Amino acid sequence: MATDGVKIVDGDYAYDIYYTFMDLFDAGHTPAFIAEKLAELRIDNDDFDEEIFITTYALALWETGWLTPEVLLKVEEAIAKNAFAKYLIEKEQKPVLARSRQQVLERFWLKINQPNLKIKKPKKPTVSKTLIFNEDDVLVFQLPDEQYCATILMQINQRRNQPIYQFLIVTYKSITKPTIEDILASEVLARWIGGSDGPVLCFDLLITGPKTLRVYANKFECIGKIEIRSDLKRGGSYKGVSDFQDFFENWVDFKFTGNSSYPKLIGVSLKQVL
Repeated sequence: MATDGVKIVDGDYAYDIYYTFMDLFDAGHTPAFIAEKLAELRIDNDDFDEEIFITTYALALWETGWLTPEVLLKVEEAIAKNAFAKYLIEKEQKPVLARSRQQVLERFWLKINQPNLKIKKPKKPTVSKTLIFNEDDVLVFQLPDEQYCATILMQINQRRNQPIYQFLIVTYKSITKPTIEDILASEVLARWIGGSDGPVLCFDLLITGPKTLRVYANKFECIGKIEIRSDLKRGGSYKGVSDFQDFFENWVDFKFTGNSSYPKLIGVSLKQVL
């Protein structure tokens, strides 16, 4: 595990929490509904992750005028444990950065204990009228060694008025260009992740925005559509991709590994999730 920055919202996990909250807030959902959805991002948190989660969540609640004494108490408990700063000292040997994190938390604690005089109001979402690809598109592309691979655009979410494309990793890899039948006979990468009612199947997803995707969109060819069941469209691992190499490297070597804190990667038959 490597850290990002020391600000409250300063890394992939914190961004996922904050923007998921704000997207749901803008859509008009209640605090209880948002809390339920965010719980899906809180599975198996250690103290380090929990500090990131609860501080980011508290910031979003404070900005929207929804911060409760219960959440404030959780923030206080997380600050007392000081897990982020301890990790910086013990694992990364960065005491100066650890002190910076502590200072951030001290200022944050003072901030959220004051009334917010500029409470956010929900923004009316603006859906992009021009999409690069559409949901359920099956897209094929080639690796540098000319092998064909494939991905499925599982869904497009609107984040801060921009479409965010979420791609599945299909295990097809061959010197032969695939047909839809070939893709249907393949697997998709996923993980079983623990939930309140038992493990749930969650997909590994590659995510990118329109500005980045548009640069290498010509590398893909749409050969048809495959629709994943709507109730199974869940992400378990999210990786942002910055360019085409960053995208296709996920097909170079599938590593079916895991550990106690990160569920094992598996291949699931596409036919089982349709």
